[in-house]
Amino acid sequence: MLNLSIHPLAALCFAAIMIWILDACVNIAQGPYRALVPDVVPPEQHSVANSYISLAIGLGSVVAAGTAPFLKWAFGYQMSINAQFIMAALAFLLGMTWTCMMIKERKYQPKEDEKTEKFNFIQSLKDFFALSPEVGKICWMQFFTWIGNMCMMIYFTQYAIHTVYGVPDLSAVSEAVKSSYDHAVLTGTNFSSICFAIFNLVCFLVAIPIGVMAVKFGNKKVHVISMMSMALAFIGMAFIHEPKFVALLMGLSGLGWASICALPFAMLSQYIKPGTEGSVMGIFNIFIAGPQVFVCTLVSWFINKCSFNVLDGVNYHWEYTFIIGAVCLVIASLIALRVKDKTVEA
Repeated sequence: MLNLSIHPLAALCFAAIMIWILDACVNIAQGPYRALVPDVVPPEQHSVANSYISLAIGLGSVVAAGTAPFLKWAFGYQMSINAQFIMAALAFLLGMTWTCMMIKERKYQPKEDEKTEKFNFIQSLKDFFALSPEVGKICWMQFFTWIGNMCMMIYFTQYAIHTVYGVPDLSAVSEAVKSSYDHAVLTGTNFSSICFAIFNLVCFLVAIPIGVMAVKFGNKKVHVISMMSMALAFIGMAFIHEPKFVALLMGLSGLGWASICALPFAMLSQYIKPGTEGSVMGIFNIFIAGPQVFVCTLVSWFINKCSFNVLDGVNYHWEYTFIIGAVCLVIASLIALRVKDKTVEA
């Protein structure tokens, strides 16, 4: 491996750019497979079909989050970050290749009197919101949902290391102080992986039942209950930092995650016109990517202002991210209650 001397600011900028590229690629990949559901599945089965996507997300995430701690526990091998990135790249490549090769999508044939126009983003955006007044509500619901969700996703590892295990900010301390916290940092990192495995395992287990209940009781009701469960878990983690309790609350959060991965898309798919599935899901994805930018910038800036002194330096109130997340999930739930259910005939 090359030992290059890179200025810390340059390294940070490079890492941020790479994260943005990764995030953009993942978000771009979400649009087509979400669009496949209304394209190949009957309307009355959209909730259950999207729940199968939640099941796959949960199972894949359990494997991703649980691999490193399992190898450490079973074989005493600490999987490197490089190895985890390689595993992720291979999984992403194989998953996309398999989907593209095996799924047969329906080709939309425009009517004879229908004109084929060149793609215009602004016009597509207008057409998107013109589908129904409920579409705008669903988008705002999704926007606040993903702010809340990303507050946990992005900052949970920092919360586990610095709040649950009490490790101070090590960026400006001596090497001796850093080495004294090596074990705590490793324990906190592995604890975070275990919590994400629990979080995604619950998502995997409840994904299909949530889809079935959505068919029976309605997407809106099931989604609101699931999001409020996640908000309750976030509030618990903001005030109680005992590891076993945090792991339990992450499991409760998995209930909301299973719903977030399925039901908003099922709610939107009721308003999609044939032949517009890809563009509609692509625009809807803006309300997933946008919140991530918000959380990475403004929430990070806010936490940076919330420092306090500890024995070996400075620490930050990472638990505040869960309060922000819980508030946003409650707002999303209130918006969801205003969405009118569209009756779909079986």
